[in-house]
Amino acid sequence: MADNAIRPFQVNVPEAELTELRRRINATRWPEKELVSDHSQGVPLATMQKLARYWATEHDWRKVEARLNALPNFIAAMKLVTGESDCPPEPAPSSSTRSPPPESLVAFRQSFYGSLTA
Repeated sequence: MADNAIRPFQVNVPEAELTELRRRINATRWPEKELVSDHSQGVPLATMQKLARYWATEHDWRKVEARLNALPNFIAAMKLVTGESDCPPEPAPSSSTRSPPPESLVAFRQSFYGSLTA
């Protein structure tokens, strides 16, 4: 990873990876139902099972992939304490008033997709 130039990046999850992920989700060993009706023992079992069913059978991975790839994505090699890794560089400032702050895109990548408008 000697090349630390910022370069274009496309999301391209192999179908075999998605198939394996769905298999693992469907193979989840669930605990017994919680003993209380509130959230004091965590997220209710039924909620987690519903969420798992959605990710395994309903979520359109390719639609999300296409939506992300419609945006300019970049990656660069970065030296980390644990070694080198490809990471997204700092996002460029946006002229849109609806854009999330750049630090949220780096610190909370999982929320980036949720910040996109329909």
